[in-house]
Amino acid sequence: MPSLSVIMPVYNAEPYLGAALASVLGQSFSDFELVAVNDGSTDGSEQLLADRARDDPRVRVLHQPNAGVVAAVNVGLRHCRGEFVGRADADDVSLPDRFARQIEFLDRHRDVAVVGGSVQVIDGQGRASGAPVTYPCDPARVRERLWAGDCCLAQPSVMIRRSALEAVGYYRPALRQAEDYDLWLRMSDRFALSNLSEVLVQYRVHGESITSRLPQEQEICHRAALASARLRRDGQPDPIDSATELTPLILERLGIGPAEVEWVSAQAFRFRASNLLRSGEIDAANDVLEALSQQGFSTATLGRIEPEVRFVRARIDAARGRWLKATIGAAVTLARYPTFLAAVLRKVGRQILLRFGRRPAA
Repeated sequence: MPSLSVIMPVYNAEPYLGAALASVLGQSFSDFELVAVNDGSTDGSEQLLADRARDDPRVRVLHQPNAGVVAAVNVGLRHCRGEFVGRADADDVSLPDRFARQIEFLDRHRDVAVVGGSVQVIDGQGRASGAPVTYPCDPARVRERLWAGDCCLAQPSVMIRRSALEAVGYYRPALRQAEDYDLWLRMSDRFALSNLSEVLVQYRVHGESITSRLPQEQEICHRAALASARLRRDGQPDPIDSATELTPLILERLGIGPAEVEWVSAQAFRFRASNLLRSGEIDAANDVLEALSQQGFSTATLGRIEPEVRFVRARIDAARGRWLKATIGAAVTLARYPTFLAAVLRKVGRQILLRFGRRPAA
């Protein structure tokens, strides 16, 4: 039996799949199986997987009609044989020593059930975008951040003890756009979770990634995952346990009413546009803002996020070299919305404190 089982869900990932497979199969740690689940791909992904399985006996390919990432991963998990389970996405790149470093860490820290790592964001062409994204390493700090609403483990970077994963159950389908955050919350109730400080994965952000196409669902599921965790902590029944869909009734039972759903949904578009812009996907970021204006949100909701949207548009203009338009847009936004200006200044102050190793006040 292999020590490690690596799960890779695959759906129409042909442009990036070759690099993802090569990064897994080229690891310095070789005692693993790669369980790739073809989720009904209609491009050349199925043939790529078949070629790798023919050339490398460590590759096992499972097939299913298209049912989404959560269903694909849960199918793969049922076929795992290793003591440890690693996640890998079909459009990301694992660095060569990733598995070796994580296996070594888990062998030395028997109390830790999950270990992730820092990630370097790359764009669709594989170019690095910005500084690496880092996460807390201390288990107590990880748990604190999770309960504060921060999904501080990058799913494509994690390695999990299979026994711990089976103890809490697999991914829950009702939260399929925040399935990782929900799993970390459930695991943090019983186990320690940690991160390595070094970069383990190049995380690709592009316009066709799932979180870019479904920003509303992701943010609503994220909010629901935290609300359900708080119910469990208070000893109350979790309405998501037996659910396959996140219905309005379940959201109401979680304390998330229609007004909050609309607010979270609108914020999700702005947040996703900002992330795409940060990764260099300028046109995709602009498309997300255009989609925001077509969602039928109330005037009150659009008014609440108008300063953030204006600021993102100014950043898009700057990225396209329209410096005068960008400068005027940013200046007008900051002058018109003093509350937003204060929030920007607070954020800059927090970044300065973090840069010099000081923790900002809550």
